[in-house]
Amino acid sequence: MFAPSQAVFTGTILLPHGDFALDPTFCRVGSKERLVADDIAAASRTAARWLLNQEPEIVILTTPHGLQLDYDYGIYHGNQASGEVVLGQDLVPDDKGSPCNSQIHSPYNVSVDSIDLVDFSVSNDLLQSLQPQYPVSAIYSPNNGIPIPLYWGEIVPLLFLLQQQSKRVKNPSSSSPQGRQQTLPFRTLVWTFPHRRYEHSPEMVPELLAVGADIMSWISKRPERIAVVVSGDLAHTHLTSGPYGYSNTSLAYDAAIDAWLNSSDSANPCHPNAQTALLELARSLQPAALSCGFTGYVLWHGMMQCQDSTAQSQDHTHFRSKLLGLGNVTYYGMCSGLFEEIQDRSIFTATSNTIVSDTT
Repeated sequence: MFAPSQAVFTGTILLPHGDFALDPTFCRVGSKERLVADDIAAASRTAARWLLNQEPEIVILTTPHGLQLDYDYGIYHGNQASGEVVLGQDLVPDDKGSPCNSQIHSPYNVSVDSIDLVDFSVSNDLLQSLQPQYPVSAIYSPNNGIPIPLYWGEIVPLLFLLQQQSKRVKNPSSSSPQGRQQTLPFRTLVWTFPHRRYEHSPEMVPELLAVGADIMSWISKRPERIAVVVSGDLAHTHLTSGPYGYSNTSLAYDAAIDAWLNSSDSANPCHPNAQTALLELARSLQPAALSCGFTGYVLWHGMMQCQDSTAQSQDHTHFRSKLLGLGNVTYYGMCSGLFEEIQDRSIFTATSNTIVSDTT
């Protein structure tokens, strides 16, 4: 890692944390589910590679499934984090007609080990910046020698980044979820959402926007190159057979997130149409759609709206969004996308040639 020089916000990516994004082979070859899974997987690899190419020194990873406090947002405060989950437990019931079940591919364990968290001075600095106005608390390891546990919402996005990092350093042994891991070239700040998000996400929108804006203000004062990874999935109510049942809001919610990233010719995620899609339409559908990614999307939207006079980017229209992939394989939808900061608003009308898709 290179030495910090000046405050630079390097960009944000949205990553899913569903089984099928990491391993599409849980779905039968030739099925429409497999096609969607392959698309989401390739999109997620593209997003991860793009972020690594920005060379961040710190990545803020927001997760809806980390260690949760009842009311407060949480920041992991420790030296390292590790975790293991079983990939394939989100499969639909094993029946002959299912294109995604354990008769096709047995579940298996995946893990991340020794993820370096940000120094205590960095997490404390963010806490001290936010705590006078917002309910934010540190979440501590039992002692400095014990890693803080990671779960779905953190492990799957980190595995995407680890796999792409292995390709950057030409280590094919870690190209699969079960392969030997590389060390990530940045430190991670894990941000968790409070348990109240399950029942009160729509009501949290003003708070999320304000917290996001102040996080961006904090970033602008830091000396490191900082990026954001938003871990989240879309509506969880696409199938009657799923754990949350079916809701006719599921497709509409996923379409609203599509519109947030993709609703204007200028690819401006803060275009009025884009803002309406996220902050009004998706917000109204959230109670029935049950998206775990909603709070992360709104927090990031707040970061784009930072108006602090000391912030590096005072005009939120200096972000361009790109939807890389969106669809549902099973009961929940998934999407991958990225947001890059640009200094010249005229670029909004130009087509980016800096993003190369990954199909392998």
